[in-house]
Amino acid sequence: MEESDNEISEIQLLVFSVMGIRFGADMEQIDEMIEPARAEELQIDVVPFHELVPVGTDSVSYTSHRVLLIDFQGQELGIQIGLPENIINLPTRSIALLPRIVEYRRKIKAIWGVAFMNDEPVLMIDFYKLLTERDTQEALKEVSES
Repeated sequence: MEESDNEISEIQLLVFSVMGIRFGADMEQIDEMIEPARAEELQIDVVPFHELVPVGTDSVSYTSHRVLLIDFQGQELGIQIGLPENIINLPTRSIALLPRIVEYRRKIKAIWGVAFMNDEPVLMIDFYKLLTERDTQEALKEVSES
């Protein structure tokens, strides 16, 4: 089956891990990746990724972390992640959408699919959708008020 000119055949994906769980985000949603000190200089509100996407009950620590700048509804927001693993070009055909039963039961609607890198799953995350979820809005409100 040939792909039409309008179909996207691959996406540029930022891969990072939090608590041993690998995530992938479309680089088109990320304006810039900066050091935390630079985010502070720019007075950008930063929220740790694990506060938006719960990844377990253990406390989370980030080593060599970075801040992803996301332009969301005209406001620049920062999401703190650990040191990114890689930026790759991933063929869209290698991404599997979540099965309907999983989609129904999942708490975080921004996780929309899974791909495998070196036989390990990478959860696809949509930052725009993540930032519109109600729990995320509450977390962002707390960050901006502090």
